[in-house]
Amino acid sequence: MSLPTITERFPPLPLDDIVSQIRAFPHKSTEEKKAFLQHLVALHPITAVDWGGDWRYRRARALNPGELPPHADGTIWNKNGHPKLGRANAEGFPVLYLADRVNTALAETHIDDQTVMLSEFKILPG
Repeated sequence: MSLPTITERFPPLPLDDIVSQIRAFPHKSTEEKKAFLQHLVALHPITAVDWGGDWRYRRARALNPGELPPHADGTIWNKNGHPKLGRANAEGFPVLYLADRVNTALAETHIDDQTVMLSEFKILPG
């Protein structure tokens, strides 16, 4: 069982709908404007994270058979790979996704039977 992505759990308003609503926005009544904004906020959740210094954050990365990164920076992502389009990154631009739970980090790999590397990070004071 895989966990749903944020866009699967909270499907965004189609872009064409957003564009037409924005174009019509200046002509709407105050109540219509409020209703549209409330609708947008309800569809697009905001996540706030308290970056506590004692928290541990994990990153799981799928490994190819026999692969082991030669340097610590290889625990972040495959330097020789080509990042795919993701939730927070455009294709070709890597983003470091971290989880506060081991099972969340493992679920993010979307694999069932492959070797993974689990890295743990801690935010240092200052």
